Amino acid sequence: LKALAPAMMDTALWRNQWPKPVEIGGGAGIRWHGGRIVSSYPESMSWDDWHDTAALRIMNTASPIVELADLRHYGDGIKMFAPGTSNFTIRSCYLENMHDDAIEGDWLPGGLIEDTCINGAYMALAFRPRSSDDTSDGRNRLITVRNCLIRVRPQVSVYSGTSPGNASFFKYDTSNGRTPQFAIYNSIFLLEKKPGVNTKGAWVEPGKLVACENVTLVYLDSGDYPVTLPACVTFSRDRSIWDQALATWKSAHGIND
Repeated sequence: LKALAPAMMDTALWRNQWPKPVEIGGGAGIRWHGGRIVSSYPESMSWDDWHDTAALRIMNTASPIVELADLRHYGDGIKMFAPGTSNFTIRSCYLENMHDDAIEGDWLPGGLIEDTCINGAYMALAFRPRSSDDTSDGRNRLITVRNCLIRVRPQVSVYSGTSPGNASFFKYDTSNGRTPQFAIYNSIFLLEKKPGVNTKGAWVEPGKLVACENVTLVYLDSGDYPVTLPACVTFSRDRSIWDQALATWKSAHGIND
């Protein structure tokens, strides 16, 4: 995993209790480069309150690029909001301790998630339309996940089920199949505990995975894995696989805390 630049935070720091500290939007191809956005909300805050927070929101923008962002301790990490946001690129970002969706695209955009580390989230990749939305359709769009580390871990505040608990890697449309397709390459996934909600999302919905190479999934809970994994995924219970990959990624990207 190669760093885009020697350090993540080379622009600015936001550190406060503010539900939606940064929103970007405008013309096509807008680029967000660097910066650290960290909240000071208490870990015990309710899930409903977490659900109303997002570190970085992208508003009605075609082909946005977010790179080298360091985002920590919010509900959503990167939230692609409204149907005008499409064809995104998320590159060399670090997202830690997200209490809802690490990367959310409710209006089902396609795009690229590359060289990015999600180091703890309630839900990792959320691409399911809202219940009030019967028009968004991502079936002809593709989300490529490449050279990434993605960890789902238990949180104190949960949407449903026992606390501490977590959801899954993928949130997708189970009713009409409108979620985009996925291609996943050279990535490591860690699930610490069986999902208390959205168990089916422990892997990509059958029929939506169009390509998959060199993928490892580490599972730390007891019993069988919640869903059947395709042959392209190497299954393991060895936590050191994740720990070593995380240390290497942090060192390459200048993450020291």
